[in-house]
Amino acid sequence: LLAMLLRTAPYLDEHKAGVPPMEASSMRSKILKSTVSMIRSCRCFFDQGIRPPGWKGSGDPVELDATARALWKMTETDLLYHTHSNSCFRAQIMLYLFHPSKCSSAYYLEVMPKWMESWRNVDRCPEYDYLWMVMFGRTRKYIHPRDHDWGA
Repeated sequence: LLAMLLRTAPYLDEHKAGVPPMEASSMRSKILKSTVSMIRSCRCFFDQGIRPPGWKGSGDPVELDATARALWKMTETDLLYHTHSNSCFRAQIMLYLFHPSKCSSAYYLEVMPKWMESWRNVDRCPEYDYLWMVMFGRTRKYIHPRDHDWGA
């Protein structure tokens, strides 16, 4: 799905330059919106990272939140240190689209300070704020109100 998203919107991939668009902008916009809608609909099929003990017959403890940790590791540098570039917005879109929502509260407590720092680094951008509000909404379901100071 990520490859399809990057083919639909090549400007999201900073390592490649997209060809000049040949179709009308409204058609391109419709294709992009359809792609994002399909990815959002498919999120329930993504690996949510929570598995029962003994999953697939292994007696070893399974690492919780493996998918979320891998995605955060992939986007963390751009979100925290490249805040005034397109790579930050691209990383936020990837986090928004592909981050599983069913993560452990320990994982969310671990990344919340970094997410808040990243969100505070960009001012006056409603699109960026919206994407972070969705991520914070997913987080709020799994963190007890006493465990995190939401007013900070």
